[in-house]
Amino acid sequence: SYEIVVGDDGSTHKSVVESIGKISTMESCRVVRPEKNIGRSTIRNLLAKEASYEWVLFIDGDMSISRDDFINKYIENAEHSYVVYGGYEVPKLDIKGNLRYTYERSVASNHSAEIRQETPYKDFHTSNFLIRRDIMLDTPFNERIKRYGYEDVLFGKELKSKNINIL
Repeated sequence: SYEIVVGDDGSTHKSVVESIGKISTMESCRVVRPEKNIGRSTIRNLLAKEASYEWVLFIDGDMSISRDDFINKYIENAEHSYVVYGGYEVPKLDIKGNLRYTYERSVASNHSAEIRQETPYKDFHTSNFLIRRDIMLDTPFNERIKRYGYEDVLFGKELKSKNINIL
């Protein structure tokens, strides 16, 4: 049993609007649409409240799935932790002059799961993670952060302060 709950936080991009329209008609899928953009922290908290099951998987809309067995990997690892961070890969692209991309590619080898596990709270991003719903509700994102940036850092610190392991 599963459900897919998509948070539409005010996107106006035509392809996104069309995709969300299709998703809302699919079985076991629904879309949560606040009247205005409420920010990353607040939309994540809202999605956790809307969720019906014990586990919540957050995947940002701009992420791509690179493995057919990614759900199975989450299920396997959920047996060992209440929070599982899936990480991300930076694809090889022909982009010149983009400082963010250049940096991400240069440090990609430092972000393997084995290395991240050495300091799990330091390198935690909320673009791709599984969490038990009760933990998410008990440890919500700081909703004072309305613009992009650092909500995942604060969330990781909050998990650490509560001794909640990130795998």
